[in-house]
Amino acid sequence: MVTQETLNYLFDDRPHGLKPSLTHWLNASPRFADFVATHRDKIRKKIKGIHEADGFLDLRAELETAYRLLQEKRFDLAYEPYSQGTGRGPDFAVTFRTRITFNVEVTRMRLTKGEGNEGPLPFNPPYESRRMAEIVSSKLRQMLPSMMNLLVVVADDQVMCELDVGRVMNRLKQRAEQKEPQLFQRHRFRDPADFFKYYYRLSGVWLRSSGQPETGPCPILWLNNQTKHPLPAPICTILQR
Repeated sequence: MVTQETLNYLFDDRPHGLKPSLTHWLNASPRFADFVATHRDKIRKKIKGIHEADGFLDLRAELETAYRLLQEKRFDLAYEPYSQGTGRGPDFAVTFRTRITFNVEVTRMRLTKGEGNEGPLPFNPPYESRRMAEIVSSKLRQMLPSMMNLLVVVADDQVMCELDVGRVMNRLKQRAEQKEPQLFQRHRFRDPADFFKYYYRLSGVWLRSSGQPETGPCPILWLNNQTKHPLPAPICTILQR
């Protein structure tokens, strides 16, 4: 089988934590199987370059996003299509109906763990809202100019989808307008103008939870009403399914 050959190539015919998810996605979606076959050298290199569990979960979030996007037959997907140069570009370029392209950057929102072996901490909305704002801030510089840019946040747990993403983003804007030193220093923004230069490039945030199926409020699509390049309504409708 082509699927088994692909898995053997990616994992050197050895057990691996990513194998069950990839096996499911490859069998469930011929379009995803074609995508992985096309980019198998790149994916194999990434697998070989990761040496810790969180890194594999980050890659899983990236590949899961590709799988979800490819469920829409009108989407065509390019993987890391831009030259990175001195900075890192988005993970995907998605073309809708062969003529409308938007960029997709994927990041993972990890569970907040306690010390030692205590496991995940109870869900704390104010704290998790602050974490999400930090995640968005850390990704703003990867939003390319003169293009539509979507940030996908893949949460380890569905409870993260209880966050009020609109409130998170409004508060982030207020912090930038108030020239909060910690925000600027942590993410290397010179001043509010520098922050908003990148913020206006962000078309939206797509919050999803990892795994199948999603329940409750997920997925959540927040749209930036101040962006210079908004996502067209048909694309928004697809993402909100």
